[in-house]
Amino acid sequence: MASRCGRVVARGCAEPFGKLGQLAVAEAGIVTAKQVDRFGHLAVPYLEQGEQVLDIAFVVPTRGAHGAGAGLARAVGEQVAQIGAVTGEKGSIADGFPHHLPQASTRLLCATDKRLLFLLADPARTKAQATWQVPRDWVRGVQRLPRLQLMARFRVHFTDGSSVSVLTTRRGTIDSLAACLGRWQPSGSAS
Repeated sequence: MASRCGRVVARGCAEPFGKLGQLAVAEAGIVTAKQVDRFGHLAVPYLEQGEQVLDIAFVVPTRGAHGAGAGLARAVGEQVAQIGAVTGEKGSIADGFPHHLPQASTRLLCATDKRLLFLLADPARTKAQATWQVPRDWVRGVQRLPRLQLMARFRVHFTDGSSVSVLTTRRGTIDSLAACLGRWQPSGSAS
């Protein structure tokens, strides 16, 4: 593993930072180097030779998310959050996105120059398991959604027409991922 300017790269890459990483940081106006430096080691076992980690985000899949509070209010809040959490048919790309995960785990969405990976890290954050991955060219883009209580919310759209709603703690995370993966444009809209 090599790290420079917050980009973790599998050995053998001639230019660790890479044009995609420069573009993502410049477009987002947010330096994601801190996240990548802090958690990039968790992605290294899953990187192909020369593959670059562009961004890592703490996320909670909306499908299967557990709310705060107790009783009826919590139950209603959790049910409302499930509405539209995944669009697309059974067997779609979004349908395979992880959900109902252990609460004590750290959930990371890792954008590389080749793939989008979902990593489930142990509580000590010393190792992770890649529970889902798709090639980058299967991702159409990221769409920022209205907040859901305290959490920032976004949707990842895929080439098969499916999409998945995801929660994170900061809006900047969404902007950074959108810079790496592209901003979602509805069909027929001007770019």
